[in-house]
Amino acid sequence: MTPVFGIAFLTAASFLALSGCQPKASQNEVKSVELAAEPEADSDERGNDALEECVQGLAENDKQYALATRLWVGKAKGQCVMNTAHRPTRQLPLDQAAAIDFANDGVNAISIMNVSHIGPGSKESTFWLAEIHPKDVKAVYFQLEHFPTLTDDVAQKIIGKMPKPLRPLIVNDIKFLNDFLAAHTQIRLQFNKPIKLRSQVNGELTTTNDLVFSVEAVGQKGYAFDLVAGLQKNFVAVHRITTYEQKFYDMVVMEEFGKPKNHIVEQGLMKFSDDPAKNSAVMEKLVRVYLNRSAQNWAQMEAQDDASLYHTKNYNCTTEVIRSMDQALLESGTLSRFDTLKYKGAMALTQPVFFFPMVTHWALQNRGLLTRGKDLKVYAAPTMCSDPAMADIKARFGLDKTPCVDPVQRPTWLTGEMRAAMMR
Repeated sequence: MTPVFGIAFLTAASFLALSGCQPKASQNEVKSVELAAEPEADSDERGNDALEECVQGLAENDKQYALATRLWVGKAKGQCVMNTAHRPTRQLPLDQAAAIDFANDGVNAISIMNVSHIGPGSKESTFWLAEIHPKDVKAVYFQLEHFPTLTDDVAQKIIGKMPKPLRPLIVNDIKFLNDFLAAHTQIRLQFNKPIKLRSQVNGELTTTNDLVFSVEAVGQKGYAFDLVAGLQKNFVAVHRITTYEQKFYDMVVMEEFGKPKNHIVEQGLMKFSDDPAKNSAVMEKLVRVYLNRSAQNWAQMEAQDDASLYHTKNYNCTTEVIRSMDQALLESGTLSRFDTLKYKGAMALTQPVFFFPMVTHWALQNRGLLTRGKDLKVYAAPTMCSDPAMADIKARFGLDKTPCVDPVQRPTWLTGEMRAAMMR
């Protein structure tokens, strides 16, 4: 039986209950609490006190890198923006980079701050300085992380309140919602050479080969995210950079509801041009575009500019991933005049719906950046055996003996295969 009622139910529920673009944060983040308004204070009175209050609890060496600002609108107006787990990144001042022997000429090497990483022998994420060489990008992957919107106990309560004849339909709706709608979009970059990292806390040195660009909604300490609140100026949109070790921990290892997350992750190899030189040029440009957008994001947050506010539809993880790719390709100088017009036509076609994570495949395929079916693989995140770069990361978290079961087949949107999956 096709759940006709279920499709209608999901049309509303997917936008009200779905925590799209916002997977659970790392363990450094305080558990979610209800948003509480704080009495508005005189801005001059806040002044320097705001800066000090907003970095309390951070390691002394790390305070200089944290963005200390307050939410200026929304239910939590006047409260400090949480900066213990999610921060925007920006270029390290030249003198600071030189002092730690990091190259930072802005052309061949760019040193940045606030890269989230779990250091060697640790299971706690901290912030690190990183030396990036944009020309060394080897590959760019689009990633879509699926995560459950509703826990089993919440789902049971919802089902229990429905009339018995409708319960089978609601069960299918919840499975559909959890398995196929809740998702977070991000970009993964692989580099030819190791990226140097230095801890912002204790100066420890290490390296990584993969970085993840991820735009996420952030509120006050202990904030609770939902899509409705995301429409009402309650969060800032933070342009993060993490190592892949950090993201693997966040998506797979970190416990949620008493057990490891083990989220399913879709990964597609991006192809910007058939010409290897042009493809490399766009990948290099993508790094510079994202860093520039993150620096702009930092400045806007610091100035309490509404342009930095997260919006469920207009400014989220998916819109910023695609906009960064669009900007990189159009500014790279690799497209002919005809191809530029063709590309902008594809942009216009997907504009009405490209804010929704689950249509990112379609938006990228229509732009010619993701081959239909061929380059898109779906992994059971704990195994990811088809991804050679995962071997060391898996071993680090004790998952190197995990049996390989990938790729996992994901039903195509609303086909007979999808309907069959919904009925199981």
